Parts: sequence; structure tokens; C-alpha cells
Amino acid sequence: MERTTRRTFVKQSAMATTACCLSGVYVASCSRRDDASSSENSAHEASAVRQGEPVVSLFTTMGDEYFTNHVAGTVQCARALGLSYEGFVNENRPEVELSQFETSAGKGVRMVTVIPPDFSNVPAINRRANEMQVHTVTSAEIPPWYFPHLEGDFSVSFITPSDFDSFYDVCQLLFTHIGGQGKVIMITGFPGGTPDTLRTAAAAKAIEENPGVTLLGQLPGKWNRIDGRKAAEDLMTAHPDFDAVITLNDEMAIGALSALGDAGRAWVPVIGHNGTAEIMSYIAEGRVLATSSTFPFWIGAYMVAVVFDAANGWKPTLPERMMISGHAVIDQSNVEAYMTRYAKNMDNLPFDFKKMSKTLHPDDWDPQNVLTPLDVNRYFGHTPPGSDTPIPVDWQEAMDSEEMERVGTLYKKHCQKKILG
Repeated sequence: MERTTRRTFVKQSAMATTACCLSGVYVASCSRRDDASSSENSAHEASAVRQGEPVVSLFTTMGDEYFTNHVAGTVQCARALGLSYEGFVNENRPEVELSQFETSAGKGVRMVTVIPPDFSNVPAINRRANEMQVHTVTSAEIPPWYFPHLEGDFSVSFITPSDFDSFYDVCQLLFTHIGGQGKVIMITGFPGGTPDTLRTAAAAKAIEENPGVTLLGQLPGKWNRIDGRKAAEDLMTAHPDFDAVITLNDEMAIGALSALGDAGRAWVPVIGHNGTAEIMSYIAEGRVLATSSTFPFWIGAYMVAVVFDAANGWKPTLPERMMISGHAVIDQSNVEAYMTRYAKNMDNLPFDFKKMSKTLHPDDWDPQNVLTPLDVNRYFGHTPPGSDTPIPVDWQEAMDSEEMERVGTLYKKHCQKKILG
């Protein structure tokens, strides 16, 4: 197998980041192809959203394939629903993202999807969404025990994968691979963020359930391959006797893989998270053991469908205000199918985007991925609630009744087109 030297790795990383925009700068836009003449559209399409009306996507960077995949889904769904697209990056600056939101709303934008760099700006964005009447869907980051629906109806939904379950599953695969015995090192993301907290907790639980596995040490890799490589180098120096590497995302896994190659230890199993195309090639080659894909391209698309429906008058039920989406562990057993269907097909994703919309398809809508109401006790359970953060009365009532189960059953019934199977 070809070894990636440090010099080559840094050069490749620099080339990858040339696609990044400066912090807060407009990324790209697309105009819809005029295909609205179908009988389906004429029968169902609501009039509240104008043809070509913009949907704005706010996210962290174009230097991470997770976000480029997210944008691919966002753009293709926007086009299918007759919208134009505008995207803005913040390069890990929450205050820039909040300013971008306010600027977009001030220009009359009514539909915005948001992936925050951390959860610090989430309450402010939701408050501004309701003050400025912008239909807003967020994902990935949320303060513990925060309920966006309390801000108002324009905080449409928080839709996110279960970072705990998805990372727990890939950790268990790794520990099975090493026979439940071994010493591991771990590269985390940004300490304190929602994905970092949940994935770290998932790894801890998996280690606890495998008493033959020992965590030697961990360092933050800041979600990127350069810092991920540095963290791997420092961990290998401090703990040279290790058997596997846990990384909390694919970019850091690639950084760790480079460091392992330079150290002559390319055989050490590595796991990641997110499901990027580049990591898939390493899994196919046997250089990375596995990753957990949370289908960022699907999340980008579905967030657009939800704000589109909200702008067209759809009112979500309370359980639909916070939803968990499905994931899949990818290893050599299914990597070729994943690559063929998604990683090599990112410009032509195999979704029926219009069927994601409940206003275009009120009877036969199909999310095309698993969606269940968020179990707040489980999701936020790693951060005990304080006395000032009780579960809201309406949410508690929905939990105590059969409303959560009813909505979960409804989404299971409507999910006809499986995302991977």
C-alpha cells in the first residue's frame, strides 16, 4: 500500500482547503432548472413559496467533506423544490454565522437551514428566527436541555443524527475486530461541542462494556486532518504501545492514518465517523477499518424540505420539532454499495426530493431515511439538567402520553425508500 508521507499529506491538505472561502463569505448559489410543468406539481404545489425563492444554508466550512456532501444534498433538494440556493460559511465563528442569519433575514429570506460550529449561537439564532419570522431548521449542535420550540413557531425543527448511537456502533465493531482486548488511543474534536460530547460518551460506554479494552489517552484534533495528525503523533509518542486508534470524525482519521504510515504502523486499525467519500476509498483498500455514516447529504436535503413545507403552511407536531435521523456503519462488507450509491454519485443523489415534502405529497410523503422523535432524557442524559432547565410541560406531556410513539410509528410507515439496504 502506498504510504502518505508528512510532506505529501500537508500538500494534499493545503490543496483541499483551497476550496474554502474566507470566513463569512458567500459560497455558491444555484438557480432552479425549470422542470415545474409536471402534473404532480400543478396538482399539489402550494402557492406560499414563489418559484426561485431563496433558501439559505449556513454551515462551518467547505474544507471538510462532510459539509460539501451536506451542500450537495441541500442544492439538489432546493432545485427539485423550485428554490434557489445561497450558502455561507463561518469557519468556526459562531458570531459570523449569527450575522449571516440576520443579514439574510433582513433581505427578506424566509427559509434558512443552519449547522452551527458549536451550540453557543443556537438560542440567539432561534430567537432571531422568530423575531424576524424566518422558518429555520437546525442540526448537529444544541445546548443541553434546550428546547427550540419554546422560542416560537419559526424554530421549525432540530433534525440531527444520534452521534451517541452512531459512534457507539462503530466503536463496538472495532472492539469486536480486536477480540475485545487491546489498548487504544482516541482523537476527539472540539471539547464541549454536542458531537464531541456525545461521541466521546459513546466511546466511553463501549469501552466500559469491553473490560479488556484500555484507553491510554486522548487529545483533541479539532475535526480536521492536520490537527488530527498532530494529535496522533503526540499520542503515539506518549503511548507507543497501542493496538487501535479511535477518531471522532473522518478528517481526523485521515490525519491519523498519515501519522501511522510515517511511523511504520499502517496496519493499526482506525475508525472514523461521518462517511465521507475519501474515507470510503481507504476502507475499500483496507487502510481504515470502518466509519459510521450519518448521511450528511440526506440531512442537507431533508432540512430544505422541512423549511419549504413550513413556509408553505405545514405545522409540525411537537415530536417533529426535535427528530433523530438514521445512520449506518460502513466497513468492507458494504462499502462498495455505499460508494456506488452515494460517494461516487454525489452530483446525482438517488432521492426523490419532492416526496420528502409533506405539502407536495400530503398522502405519500417519504423521508427516505429513518426518523424518530428525540428522546431528550437519552440525548441530553450525559449532561444532567440543572434546576433552571426542566423539561417543558408540553414536552413532558407528549412523553407521558403515546404521542412520541404515534409520530415514530407514522414516520416508520412512511419511510418506504431505504437510504441503504
